[in-house]
Amino acid sequence: NGKIPYKFIDIDLDRIAKYNDYQGFYLGLGAHTNDKLSRVFKIGGYGGYGFHDHEWKYGGDVNVVLNRRNEISVGFRYTYDLQEFAGVRFFDDKDNYLTGENWRSFLISRMNPTRDLSANLGFRLLRDFKFNLGFNMITKDATDGYTYQMAQGDGTTVSMDQFRFTRFSGGFRFAFREEFIVTKRSRISLGTKYPVVWAGYTRGIEGWLDGEFAYNRIDVKIEKSFFTKYLGKTSLMVKGGWVDRAIPATDLFNGNGSYRFLTINAPNSFGTMRMNEFLSDRYAALYFTHNFGKLLKRWEKFQPELSLITNAAIGWLKYDENHLGISYKTMDRGYFESGFVIDNLLNLRVYSLGLGASYRWGPYTYPMLKDNVAVKISITFPVGEMGFGN
Repeated sequence: NGKIPYKFIDIDLDRIAKYNDYQGFYLGLGAHTNDKLSRVFKIGGYGGYGFHDHEWKYGGDVNVVLNRRNEISVGFRYTYDLQEFAGVRFFDDKDNYLTGENWRSFLISRMNPTRDLSANLGFRLLRDFKFNLGFNMITKDATDGYTYQMAQGDGTTVSMDQFRFTRFSGGFRFAFREEFIVTKRSRISLGTKYPVVWAGYTRGIEGWLDGEFAYNRIDVKIEKSFFTKYLGKTSLMVKGGWVDRAIPATDLFNGNGSYRFLTINAPNSFGTMRMNEFLSDRYAALYFTHNFGKLLKRWEKFQPELSLITNAAIGWLKYDENHLGISYKTMDRGYFESGFVIDNLLNLRVYSLGLGASYRWGPYTYPMLKDNVAVKISITFPVGEMGFGN
């Protein structure tokens, strides 16, 4: 569950130490009260320091449980922290490195210092739906020389390097016939054989509580995994997003790249796409992985697993004249990559290591072969294979 219990306090593991290319190495501490103090409310906070950006991050929150059976809760939070430039997150995303996808966070090189005052209401409905309704007042500071050029009513333009958002949001997660392990401390998903769907809607309000941008945004994600007899396990993820008006690039879509020539494999990202290479206000992406599992030759102490990977995306940017001071491409011709990963080449009990590679093909290939190739080191944890919506 990502926490270490000590008496009536839970220490948050994801707040102790982390790293990304923007802030460098981060050290901090975060904690929340647990059920030993109260089963009705939880209070917590955190603080930490980034040694590359030389900035403190901090925050606090309170959460009140109104009905445990239906997971009805009300929360309030204030944070001063970093958000990824043009990144995508859903309301129940966790910074849990055991799932593999979060290895990409090490590579994030462009972020925005963000002040976020928020309130949210969460609840479960009809067993298979989990909902979250929220209200945010957000201020983001531009970095890396980026400015946003916004048209005024008198026909002039103004360049901005700080952006204020007032917004309402609503989202749900639908997992039909999902199974759980329920303990006194947590509820852990064992997954479902049906597709899992996330959807979110955000409405930006202009002219109220300092909000500067009126817009609509939709985010969708669908995951499905299934076994085929004698062939192995196929995993599919489809993601898409849409923003209907011109807003700063901080809240658009960056393509979800995770490229270094040699780095850790981050599933469900584009291993050959450079970080922040693309920018879109509308996009769709498909991530396909097929794991042959035990079909390979296996020995007592050497049991490798081969996976084949193909990812594809397409995106558009309608208001590209508004973004100054950064370089980017659009991917309206379609982005494609394929590759493989051989997991479990070295089993170290707690985790296992593997090796793989991806190749970038299609309209956005580079002239030099080596620039289209990415080599990946795979790290997998046995606990990471359980649940988490798969």
